[in-house]
Parts: sequence; C-alpha cells; structure tokens
Amino acid sequence: MKSHIVKLEKYAKSLDFECTSNEKYLKVTHGQTAFTLHIEVHAKNKIYIYCSVRLSSWQVIDERTDFHEILSILFTSFVRTNSPNWNGTFADMEHPVIDAPTEIYLRQIIFTQPQNGENSFVVFNVDTAKKLIEMLHSFNYLTRHFIGFDHFSDRNFVLPCLELSWEKELKNAFGEMGELYQIKSRVNPDWFHYINTGKGISMIKSKSVSYALKLFISKAGKQKQIRYGKYDLIFNKNNRNVLKRQLVVDGYKALNSFGVLGRFYKLVLDGCIIIVKGDLIFICYTLTGKDVIEHVKKEIIHRRMLENKYLFKKEAYKWNKLCDPDLFENFCLNILKVLPQTISVRKASPLNEPDEGMDIIWEVQSISPKAIGENIPPFIIERIVVQCKTSAKPIGKNLITDVSDIIEYHDASGYHLMTSAPSVTRTLRNYLLKKKDRGFTVDWWSSIEIEDIVDKHPQLLSGYESILKMV
Repeated sequence: MKSHIVKLEKYAKSLDFECTSNEKYLKVTHGQTAFTLHIEVHAKNKIYIYCSVRLSSWQVIDERTDFHEILSILFTSFVRTNSPNWNGTFADMEHPVIDAPTEIYLRQIIFTQPQNGENSFVVFNVDTAKKLIEMLHSFNYLTRHFIGFDHFSDRNFVLPCLELSWEKELKNAFGEMGELYQIKSRVNPDWFHYINTGKGISMIKSKSVSYALKLFISKAGKQKQIRYGKYDLIFNKNNRNVLKRQLVVDGYKALNSFGVLGRFYKLVLDGCIIIVKGDLIFICYTLTGKDVIEHVKKEIIHRRMLENKYLFKKEAYKWNKLCDPDLFENFCLNILKVLPQTISVRKASPLNEPDEGMDIIWEVQSISPKAIGENIPPFIIERIVVQCKTSAKPIGKNLITDVSDIIEYHDASGYHLMTSAPSVTRTLRNYLLKKKDRGFTVDWWSSIEIEDIVDKHPQLLSGYESILKMV
C-alpha cells in the first residue's frame, strides 16, 4: 500500500500539486484550485477517492455557497463527460458554527458508476487514480475560462443586485423566492445565483458557466433513453441513470419562463439533473443513481419475466429446481466476493446450525448521505445480513422471518435476500420496501439479478453447474 502512495504522490507532484501523505492516505491540493483530492489505499486494486470543495472566506469573500455549488457542478460534469466518464454525486456539510442551513459550507464529490454502471461508487486502482489526478490538473488550468475569471485573484468590483425582471420570473418559475445570493454589496463574477433548498433546486445565470456546460454535454454525445411509466432510463458512456420525467418537465418550464432562446442541453449526474438553455442553468437535486435504478429495475425485471414467459420463452440459463441449499449458499458467497463494494464476506454458521436468520455476513463500503467534516471520508462500512433461499417458485413472506429483529440481533444496518426463485411475491416485496422506508439498507436478488452478475463474471459458474448452467 505504501508503494502505491509513493507512486501517486510522485505523479501528483510532477503536475505541480502539493501533497500530504502517510502509509495509506494521500491528500492532493493546489494553490490555484478550490479542490482537494483525498486518496485512501486499502489494497492493490481498492483505492477510494473523494474530492472536497472548500474555499475559505479570505480566498473568496463571503461567497462559499455559489462558488462551492458552481465549481463542484462544473468539475463533476467535466469528469462525467471526459473518458472514462465517471459519474458523480454530492455530500454537503452545513455550517458547523452558525445556523445557515442554506449555505454549502463544504461539498464532497464521490465518483460513482464504474464500467458496469451499477455499483454505488468507483473503486480505483493506481492507473485510474492517476487519470483522476490528471483530470483535476487539466480542470485547474481551465477553471478561469469556465467561470469567467481567476477565482483566487482580488476583485474590487461589485455587480448590481438581482435584476427586477429576474425576481418576477423566479416567482413565475418556482412560486416563491427562496434564497438570493446577490444581496447589497455581494462580490460576484459574471453570474447570478438562486437557491431554494426546500424544493432542492438552484438557478444560475452565467454566460461562461453555461458555455462550459454546453461544451461538456455536447462532448458526451447522444444518450440512449428508455421510457418506463413515469421514469426515463438514461444510458450514456457506461453510465445508467433513472429520473422522474416530471422533474425534467418542471426544469423546461422554469427555463422557458425566462424567455431565453436556444435549445435545451441536459446532463444527468447521480445526485442531480442539470438543464441548460441560453445563459441559464437549472439544477434539480434528486436521486438518479443506484437506489432509484434498483427500484425501477425490479419493476422492469418483473415485466420482462412475464414477457419471456408468455411471449418469447427464451432462456439464457437453466436453474436446477432442486438446488442444494449448502451449495447455493457457497455460490452466493462467491458472487458477493467479486463485487467491488465488498470489504469482507463470510458464512455465519455451518449449515443446519442455528444462524438466527442469517446465512452470510457481508460488509460493504457505501456512501454516507452527508459530509461530516473536511477531512472525514464520505465512505462508511455497512454490515449486511444476507439470507440465501432456494426455491423454484416465487419466495413469499412466510419464508422470511422478521427482518427488523434479524438486523437488530446481529447489530447490522441492512438485510439482503438472495434466492434462486424467479421473483418474490408482491406481499414480500411490499414488506421489504417498508423496512427500507424505515432507514434500513434492504434489497433482494432473484434468479434474474443473479444471472445479470453471472453475465459479467462467467467464472462464477465453475463448480456450480449443478445449480445454474448456460443453455
């Protein structure tokens, strides 16, 4: 691990970054940028990286919120639209001293969706970590063009307060004013900034920022789209996102209410939707990544199962209707081992010994919902109780003991069901979703989700052909 830190530190310094390090951690900064890369090395191919945006008041006078939001949106969009096209989401920290709930005191950027587009965050290796350092290096020297001036220089000018026409149009667009960050003697570059935390939206007016975002979005190329119910599924450059169609419609209406000309440009990150028209940028903060993908995916899988059954009758895999429970548990263990978010996984107890509703203990690295502090990682380790059930018919609620009790008994934070059955019953699905609504990490994989993982890791079938084999 130390050798990886040495390699990455040497590379960062060759690009004029300042570095602070120990055996497992590297902090990469630059005087010209507001960004800090935090690199944690856990193993050869398990490097966790997050980026923090924190400008002190002496660097940018009284302008934390708009700078942190705009710079973080620009850099995350830059990474999203340049190869290898990592997606991103945000964790924000409120002001630790004063009561300022609308202020972005610190923003952390977590890079999400590796090549298979499904995992919650990117797990880096040395080469991909170097690539991210290189991208930040490029962004540093382009920042002044993206935001219209050198953000670290002294500025002795004040732009006028918010235009009266904007005030009227904001009320037309959103029904209320929210927080305006152009009050009295506020120092700004060429933008106006509006934020409404209650609605989870922001509006930015800036020629330079909108130009940069249009450039990024155009470079990303055409995105594929599937419409399902009230959702749009977006596929672009190895990334998968789901968004409520109504949120996009609301963004279009808001931008149109300002009367600006031009076409719409849209970019979906894992934590927000960005829509640009003319010199206006609409940002709607909402879940569009893994969590909502899993929700919609299960509905689509259920529909696909019915379509295959009644229309196509096409199978890629064949399951043994009488799976050996012990062998299936080992199969599930190996599946969990190949997932990049896995920290550790082990069987709870030998078969036929009491396991209190648990077959496997699964520890995963996940993302904290909010930033806790400037040098505190947004990654957390969750302990998940995994149950493995074999069945040729849909698994029902009668086969599952009380999930809350299982989680509490084992001091875990979540529950995961893995089954060879083609699906779970609606009663069980509703029961598990209610547990998820209570704040637990809850999920289930039927045979179809397991097949999806086997598609990407066919070596998993070795030794388990008596359970599952390709047709």
